[in-house]
Amino acid sequence: HGLGLETEAVMGDAVTFYGADEGFAFVQLAHDGYVGYLPEAALGPVGGPTHRVTALRSFLYPGPDLKLPATGYLTLGARVQVQDSVGDYHRLATGGFVFAGHCTAADVLEPDYAGTAERLVGTPYLWGGRTSLGLDCSGLVQLCLALAGIAATRDADQQERGLGEPLAPDVDGLRRGDVVFW
Repeated sequence: HGLGLETEAVMGDAVTFYGADEGFAFVQLAHDGYVGYLPEAALGPVGGPTHRVTALRSFLYPGPDLKLPATGYLTLGARVQVQDSVGDYHRLATGGFVFAGHCTAADVLEPDYAGTAERLVGTPYLWGGRTSLGLDCSGLVQLCLALAGIAATRDADQQERGLGEPLAPDVDGLRRGDVVFW
């Protein structure tokens, strides 16, 4: 197409579905209003997530066994709907199994957003990225704040205008958790 990635949808992101054509769905992300196309097959069941992935990445398996070939992966913050548990694995409503130790209840927060950002040190830069496989600057801020229960817009200029209170330009006065723009 020649069009670049503007943002990523992550498993469990709520969307408004506007229509589909040739296998692609036109949707709007509920948490930040971004619109775009994603594969229609990526749409899952309607219903709230029961769990959230806490590991940087976790594999999806066709059964409750890590010796089976992985069929995909879930990233930090992905929200899933668990149908039931089999041994050490959760069976997902979308199909497949994820290691239960890599998940927590959907409503459990990670309030130390700076600590979450530290866990992501070394993640490669990806324009439009919002996952542990690749992040851009505003995607990092949005992901870490979301895991702490703080809503943030997607783009850095919007984040600068809408998050917190401006600080004096004194670098010595910065504290852990301050978000610096530009």
